[in-house]
Amino acid sequence: MKTPFILFSLLIYLLSGSSGFSQSPDQKLAGRWQGAGKIIVTWCQQDSLPVTLTIRPDGKVSGTIGDATIREGEIKPNSWFLRLLGNPDYVIYCKLEGALIAREQIRREAIKLLVDYKAGKLVGGFHSSGLKFGGKEKMMLSGSDLVLRKY
Repeated sequence: MKTPFILFSLLIYLLSGSSGFSQSPDQKLAGRWQGAGKIIVTWCQQDSLPVTLTIRPDGKVSGTIGDATIREGEIKPNSWFLRLLGNPDYVIYCKLEGALIAREQIRREAIKLLVDYKAGKLVGGFHSSGLKFGGKEKMMLSGSDLVLRKY
């Protein structure tokens, strides 16, 4: 009885794993990007999070998110299986240095931007590191309506 479930789980894990994820990003993504996303958590006073990125042709990312500096950043294509389920085409992983929102003393170690390339823009949302519960001190900072334009 458990064998079909285990096999199905293993298949999902393998399909959503590294297949299609270790590729270099599309070269149209290389360049300097700027914009903002809407903060959707109620415990944050600031209503948007500014983002300025430089995406190199090798997929490395630098720049700032909010008041934090990107210490290590990388863009990768999302796995084909997760895209099939309706998830965005690309994930930008960033380790952060400094406060995301200094005025409110909101600090997080990392953030993930989940984006699609549409009409020359990167659009999507974001989730910082943190917990799903816990308020300003520990909860992840999440947002939607992220729009980045090349400049």
